[in-house]
Amino acid sequence: MIVFCTLLREFRKRARYTQKELAQKIAMSFNHLNQVENGKRSAPRREKVMALARILQLNEEETDRFLIAGGYAPEPRESKIPLISDQSESLLYESPFEEKESQVASVSSEKPRQMSIDISNPIIRLVAETISDTTIQEDQRKQIEREIRSFVEWQRYRAKREKRN
Repeated sequence: MIVFCTLLREFRKRARYTQKELAQKIAMSFNHLNQVENGKRSAPRREKVMALARILQLNEEETDRFLIAGGYAPEPRESKIPLISDQSESLLYESPFEEKESQVASVSSEKPRQMSIDISNPIIRLVAETISDTTIQEDQRKQIEREIRSFVEWQRYRAKREKRN
């Protein structure tokens, strides 16, 4: 999993800002920025992360990675996913998770595998857009989240049951 402080340092250096220069541009104290970049403090509020992304001139994909590393959902965008009339087909897609190669050999069957999220996967983007869409009422978004969680748990249960058989 990419850590926010690592991305912040990488993007800051690429933009050729010192910590002091960036702190001034973002209206943050140098000490605070230094602690965030060194992993001693968590990512700032979402608004600050977005301001950092603008100042560091991150593209859409980099901004999404930056937000996710900071613990925030990517920015909602107009979906480019065509609606599928047959709902059963809408559940068929490639897995958005990739096993970390460094973990494969050392992970036993009892331990959960470390996974990374492929934010370029249109299904992942659609889910993130939906659950962060402020035009959808909060109680409806929570219901969508419950349904997604229920579906995932059901799929995991089926996979475990099939593995035993």
